[in-house]
Amino acid sequence: MELSFCHIEEFNDTRIFSIIPFMIKTHSICVYGNDAGRHLPSYKADRTLANDHIFHLQHCMETAKKDLQGNEDEEDILDCCVWIMKIIIRAGLALILEKERRYTRDLYPAYEAFAKHFPDQEQNMRQALHYAINPVADTDQLCSYLEKMGPWMIKESEIWLSLHNPQRRRNMPLDNQYI
Repeated sequence: MELSFCHIEEFNDTRIFSIIPFMIKTHSICVYGNDAGRHLPSYKADRTLANDHIFHLQHCMETAKKDLQGNEDEEDILDCCVWIMKIIIRAGLALILEKERRYTRDLYPAYEAFAKHFPDQEQNMRQALHYAINPVADTDQLCSYLEKMGPWMIKESEIWLSLHNPQRRRNMPLDNQYI
């Protein structure tokens, strides 16, 4: 279970994709008051959703590496490990979302779908899955992994963005397929 607070302005514009309204519509239940999800469009597993996971990948990788360098706070390192590995796995799924046409926040199915399309990177993504479930506090080990997987993920993300979001919009307009 996850609890988040956001201002209503964060999901008023339904002409563009934003993760907050997507999560409200697809992964939330109303426990009190008016259900904001009823007024949101029906989302599909498409490039607008994939873009949200891919657009900030390079920045997230750089942030993780900076947060890990010289960090001696074990709890902080473990949190960073889980955070960046989840981002890597979900970005991996996003790379093939247009082909798969299915989305999950669950890590193992995301890993499986990625591995099917990128068998040469299966072992690296399996390592990300392992770190997400069993985080390690060894910053050298984590930075080494990020140095190995990061450039490949960033290169593939740039290719994806060039094809699907050449204008580099942070939040892509929703297609007419939404109701």
